[in-house]
Amino acid sequence: MYIDVQTNLLGNVLKKFCEDFISEVSDMKETLKKMGINVDDALPEPFKGQHKIRIQAYYSQDRKQLFVIFNKAESNNFSFSFVKGNPIPFQVFNFVGEGKESSIRGGTFINGNQKITIDYSFIFPHSAFIKRLNNIKEFAIDFIKVHLDQYNYDKKNKDSQYVKYLEQLKQQMSDLFFDETTRELTIDKFLEENPVILEHGLQLIKLKHQVVLKNILNKYEHDLKPDLIAFDLAEKNWVIVDYKKAKSSIMKNLNKVRTGFKSDVNDLENQLFDYMEYFDEKDHRDYVIKEYQMKINFPKCIGVIGNVKYEEQQDFNRLMKKKPRWFSVIPYNYLFDSFGRYIELVKDIGRK
Repeated sequence: MYIDVQTNLLGNVLKKFCEDFISEVSDMKETLKKMGINVDDALPEPFKGQHKIRIQAYYSQDRKQLFVIFNKAESNNFSFSFVKGNPIPFQVFNFVGEGKESSIRGGTFINGNQKITIDYSFIFPHSAFIKRLNNIKEFAIDFIKVHLDQYNYDKKNKDSQYVKYLEQLKQQMSDLFFDETTRELTIDKFLEENPVILEHGLQLIKLKHQVVLKNILNKYEHDLKPDLIAFDLAEKNWVIVDYKKAKSSIMKNLNKVRTGFKSDVNDLENQLFDYMEYFDEKDHRDYVIKEYQMKINFPKCIGVIGNVKYEEQQDFNRLMKKKPRWFSVIPYNYLFDSFGRYIELVKDIGRK
């Protein structure tokens, strides 16, 4: 009786997780399609078009590993079973230890009389599944963008070494981001030439650099030129981004009563406010639609500046609570770490 209840509870959780994941992937595909980006060719077979999907899930009680198979089918179907030992109940291959989140894409695997067809599958250790369960939308975005980037890279490079390319890019980021003498224009050019950094470090698409916001109504002393305007896939909203120097610290009076941001951060906020306020006027919005084909209302803003050490994070988070919701500060080491996580994601759930 206890096993039956346990099976039903976990089975229901897994079924809802898979359904929500498929729904989020479909929703993201539609959003990207409206932005002129078709991702179907890049995705595993079950997630192309509007296929019906058969889902088979297995959970190893002793290894605490979850194996989920997605196969194209004539009707939607879900099944779940507890197993012991290898989370795959077929002696085709074996997963040892808790390990990391991983995947298998496309193939029929045979061992003697045993055969299993896998269009796509995930292997989760228990801890990784809980993390994904708590943010399915982020998981769907990661899933789509990893496969899309790998697909685009493969089209341009016959000998695919995508991870090696990303690792080299990460080293270049380190050389630039952690050198206080690096000029803003150097960083600007580097990020423009390597869009994958902001696409995955900040979850952005449709990057447009050095957009000129014409001073049509003469509200400003001159035209405005933000470093970047892009579309936030998670928030489904346009964001304005500006980069400043990668100084060692952006806070003053640390661990004291009057801890605060240095003037550079406040100046950046004021600058971004002008950019955001520009879109309050219909004439300005219409100009941007005509000139750049971007329909922007109520954009948010991101300032990329400085570095925040581990021991400074609590003060940084406290100070950000005082800032308006439209304004975010991303230190360069946060962007660097975020891109590093993307590389690990490519290794874990990218094509094997």
